[in-house]
Amino acid sequence: MAVLGAEPERSVPSVSVAGVDEVLTVKLAAGEFDPDAYEAAMGALIEARKPSLVLLPHSIDSFGYAAAVAAKSNHGFATDVFRFGYQEGALVATRGGYGQKVNIEVDFPAREVVILALRAGVFKPPEARASPSVTSFAARPRERAW
Repeated sequence: MAVLGAEPERSVPSVSVAGVDEVLTVKLAAGEFDPDAYEAAMGALIEARKPSLVLLPHSIDSFGYAAAVAAKSNHGFATDVFRFGYQEGALVATRGGYGQKVNIEVDFPAREVVILALRAGVFKPPEARASPSVTSFAARPRERAW
């Protein structure tokens, strides 16, 4: 579990739930949401930790950086996901299509990393508490191209 923000350590207690073994805190300089800072930090975190699956909220903030992270690194990407799992060893995500008239299954062949933006309220959070280790991750800001 990674928590990004100006004071990420403040969120550690709320994400310390069953199934979370480690919380990575990533301190960002900006007090307000900055999509460039989140994009740089998320890109650096994925590059350093090499997860196969990254889960983000399907939110206006995630829209500001998630697609860019996926596109720049050639990761698999799907938004508004309300179900996901593995079928025959391959990750499959389900999302709505055609104005939520049909469910679309999306797979990600040949992608080492997949980023999924999860629809709010669909996945029930664990109720049991945990005591994960807490690690700081220092993401270097990316240099601006301009």
